[in-house]
Amino acid sequence: MGGNPSFMALLKFKKHIAEAYGIPNGIPPMKVASKIMRKIKESHPNISVEEALKYAMKEFDRNKNKYEADLGRNEIQSSNKQNNIQHKLKQTVEDRLFISQCTAENAYYNMVKSEEIFEKSIEHMKDIEQMNEYINRASPSFKYHNIIIVILIVIILAMVSY
Repeated sequence: MGGNPSFMALLKFKKHIAEAYGIPNGIPPMKVASKIMRKIKESHPNISVEEALKYAMKEFDRNKNKYEADLGRNEIQSSNKQNNIQHKLKQTVEDRLFISQCTAENAYYNMVKSEEIFEKSIEHMKDIEQMNEYINRASPSFKYHNIIIVILIVIILAMVSY
């Protein structure tokens, strides 16, 4: 990747400044980077681009608070607000994910329980069929045997639900 070495160093320095303050890599960090690089170049006119970048980064890192005023208070506040919003959004997503996981686990638990109840119901239906056969064999002319069967079904289903 080619380009003017001085400009590439300035871009690298601008990114360093933006990351240090946690702000977007835009115009405000470029103003600070240009100001510091200009001072370095003026005080050391024969310095190489690489050396100027090293000195500029050291100067910035030592005097970070001094250059914060050049960014403008709004840029730092905006960055802090953006970070707070991102944190709240991340927390909301994590909370919803946790709720979704709990809901899924609860649904699975209910499904397993429903399967168990269904299997028990099938077993009890077999018992009811056997009782019905017994009643039919014992008294085929008994006209209320269907009512007894219904009562037995209700009793067995009540037992299953406990």
